[in-house]
Amino acid sequence: MELDFIRENRHNLRALADFYRMKIKEEIPETIAAVPPSGVETSRRAFLKLESKPAGAQVFVDGGFKGKTPLHFELPLGKHEFRLTLPDHYDWEARVELTEEGETPLLIQMLLIEEERQ
Repeated sequence: MELDFIRENRHNLRALADFYRMKIKEEIPETIAAVPPSGVETSRRAFLKLESKPAGAQVFVDGGFKGKTPLHFELPLGKHEFRLTLPDHYDWEARVELTEEGETPLLIQMLLIEEERQ
């Protein structure tokens, strides 16, 4: 009986789930950004000098947009999730652990997506 209801209403349920995902993203980003990820020391900080080749990649750290490369910003010591995106290039994702205070350079070579050959 419950499965029949789900089958009959799956499109409505999917739309409702999508709606709530969008609402959560709209209403909670400040809360998420304010809570440091586990394994992050908040009192000691590093200055990251992030560059990409080619320049202009969008930078996301711990799920939040930081800007476009080249970029110089401060982060607490600890582990952070990085993602760089650039049109026509593969996304670059990594977990980076910052262990020392001061400036840390990071240069990322973005790889071009080649069109499939026929």
